[in-house]
Amino acid sequence: MKVNLSALERAARTNKNEGAVIGLETVARRDDNRKDNFESFKCYKDPNDTTTTSRLVKIYHFDNESPEELLIFLEKLEDVQEGTGATTGPELYTTAKHVLKGMALTTFNNAAAQNGNETVTNYKKCIEALKKGVFPTRAARRQKQAMNGMRKPRHWTMRQYAARMTHLANQLKSYPKDGQRPNPKFADDELIQCVENNLPNGYKRFMQAHGYYSVDHDMSDFVSFVEERIEPTDTKEEAKPKAASNKKNRRDKDEQAKKPNKRQKAEFYCKHHGANHSHNTEDCRHLKFNKNNGNGKQKYDKEEVHVLIQQTADKAARDAVKRTNAAWKKRLRAKDSHLMDDVSSSISKLDLDESSVDSEYSA
Repeated sequence: MKVNLSALERAARTNKNEGAVIGLETVARRDDNRKDNFESFKCYKDPNDTTTTSRLVKIYHFDNESPEELLIFLEKLEDVQEGTGATTGPELYTTAKHVLKGMALTTFNNAAAQNGNETVTNYKKCIEALKKGVFPTRAARRQKQAMNGMRKPRHWTMRQYAARMTHLANQLKSYPKDGQRPNPKFADDELIQCVENNLPNGYKRFMQAHGYYSVDHDMSDFVSFVEERIEPTDTKEEAKPKAASNKKNRRDKDEQAKKPNKRQKAEFYCKHHGANHSHNTEDCRHLKFNKNNGNGKQKYDKEEVHVLIQQTADKAARDAVKRTNAAWKKRLRAKDSHLMDDVSSSISKLDLDESSVDSEYSA
């Protein structure tokens, strides 16, 4: 079962441009070929002469589709009415009711009941009521405003983009009227300026550098200039996102410290950050900042007490080793000094005469 959508929701269903009633992307062509989904009409080149060339026109039933699908449907309906010779009011009513279904048919019938006799004038009023039931309010003005911001897709050619923008501009006259005011439209130079403004910046810089002013040319010349001079040098590559900055703030560094590199063994350990490559518990800025609980007194939990006891014990052991080493060095120095004193005193006690020693050895 189909869900009945509001006019604005139906308008945005196939539209990717914010605020636009009909977007740049065309609606997908219906390919449901079940016989209960369409009607076939045999149309003639001259409806008054059935011997002239004929053709078979297939119209899908219109129920609750998008605004662009309604415009396509109405164009085909007019083609069928012209090819079958339906020119009087009752004939136009009959043909329209034959291909409308669901909400669209209900809207048409309600308008027909309000307008009275089935005349050509009243038929046009019923079609206008059908458009207002499908299009959002102030659709034409909203569409024109949105077209001024429809940027050319990178994967589209200039000819494809210009053709689509021209088609959307020509459709404005078929939008439902907003009261007594005529629907807005694009002048030729205004549409060219709109297309130029929505081109990539590189295109516009090229035209400015070569002194090319689009408003001095028609749309055909403008498209040819872009095709021949700019598009051959366009790589059609999407703009690459900017590389992320390599600068890291303190928070990023703390997060990095919490997640050490698996390939490299962590050199430090912090009670708060765990194994890391930057600091130990006593150097942790986070713990230093949170040491005071607001009244100037230090507050420790069980784990912090354990860490402090371990650190104190390690420091006491290192101090004891230093004191022991210093004592041994002092004793060694004292012993060496005592030995030197003994040797000196022993030598002084010897009564040796140098002359006697020399004469003894000389003899």
